[in-house]
Amino acid sequence: MTKRALSFIIIGVLLVLSGVLLLFKIFFLDNKGIAAIQVQSFPKADVYLNGNKIGSTPLKDEKQVPGEYDLKLTTTVNGKDIDWIGKVKLASDTITFVNRELSDNPEQTAGESLILEKLADNKTTEIAVVSDPNGAIVKIDGKSVGTAPITVPEVSAIDHEISLSYPGYRDRFVRGRVVAGYRLNVSAQMAKTQENQATISTTPTPTLTATKSASIAKPYVTIKQTPTGWLRVRSAPSTAATESGRVNPGESFPLLSDQTGWVKIKFKETLEGWVSDSYVEKFK
Repeated sequence: MTKRALSFIIIGVLLVLSGVLLLFKIFFLDNKGIAAIQVQSFPKADVYLNGNKIGSTPLKDEKQVPGEYDLKLTTTVNGKDIDWIGKVKLASDTITFVNRELSDNPEQTAGESLILEKLADNKTTEIAVVSDPNGAIVKIDGKSVGTAPITVPEVSAIDHEISLSYPGYRDRFVRGRVVAGYRLNVSAQMAKTQENQATISTTPTPTLTATKSASIAKPYVTIKQTPTGWLRVRSAPSTAATESGRVNPGESFPLLSDQTGWVKIKFKETLEGWVSDSYVEKFK
């Protein structure tokens, strides 16, 4: 083989190798990943990241650049424009979840955010909880683990229920999935209980959201007591379905149909929706 032919072969091999390295660099070394955010709220709200509107709740956006953002939700409650503003961190290859209950009364505003944070050890798991107000009692799957702020190590890499309670505030219940190699950060804001909620008025005002059971023909359901003091009505028989409204313990509604785990009711005179059958008593 001539030196010239050998030179061409060497050059060709180098070009191929450089091409492979360039391909590896483009698809792997420079790939910083993407981040996702999921936002839900009651009532429905417009969602802004760093001042740019990205949609309305319920929203799931899987094409964001990792980083820290200003998150703003805007809606109208009782004819009043309401803004909620907070900081949110979006991490590569993970989804950040935000849930807000918006109110024209700041003391009745509540919600939580769930963020996965990468740990140095790929086998380690943690749940970290902070609360507003500070010092809420934290339970994981019904077992008390301490008061917030708190970090709980070596938690099973499965779905967990985190509950928070504090005197004078409504209990908060959060479900989150723990992943090996990550810390699940939970930040929860609790709403104050309404002292006058149980006060009996001498001039009762009729309500459109519920009907007294005595005036409803069977079949109907009556809402039982719930941990939150209310029950979500969803657009479909699934926890992933959008929220259509809320009903309160003691209220009764016409029963339209039922299936495993869910019942369909008529509420607000013309609306229909699904509620969990764990919190209803059926009268057929």
